[in-house]
Amino acid sequence: KIKNSKIYGTTKLAGASGKITVKDSEISTLSASTVSGEISFDETKTGLVQMETVNGKLNLQNAVTESFELQTMSGAIEILLKKIMTKNSFAKSTGGSINLVVPKNAPYNAVVTTLNGSFIDNNTFVTAAQCDELISTYQKGTVDIKLNTKSGKITIGSN
Repeated sequence: KIKNSKIYGTTKLAGASGKITVKDSEISTLSASTVSGEISFDETKTGLVQMETVNGKLNLQNAVTESFELQTMSGAIEILLKKIMTKNSFAKSTGGSINLVVPKNAPYNAVVTTLNGSFIDNNTFVTAAQCDELISTYQKGTVDIKLNTKSGKITIGSN
């Protein structure tokens, strides 16, 4: 667990069957991975955040980040951004859902791929099922957010 910290450079965290938590911190680059565990990144500012888990949940909550790279094999991904990223980002889940909440009126291009899942963008009112590649643009999108799941539900909303 990292809390109330300011760390420069790249920070790498790894674990198994547990929870990795970063809260109220500022980190240049964060890379976290786990097997059968949860990774939670809350109220933290970073340049790049990379999270990867097998059979676990990823939480990127109230974050300010330049970009994110999130992957899980069979868990859900929850993303709540305080500010839209400045660089392209992606979230990929093989069998879980992806829920993305962006700041109100934040410009983005959601590039969505799903094999047996579904997609709804509550900001643009675009819905789809089994899409090879669908692009949902909001407020003249300035960054691409790639969202991919084989059998889960992808939802985008704003706060």
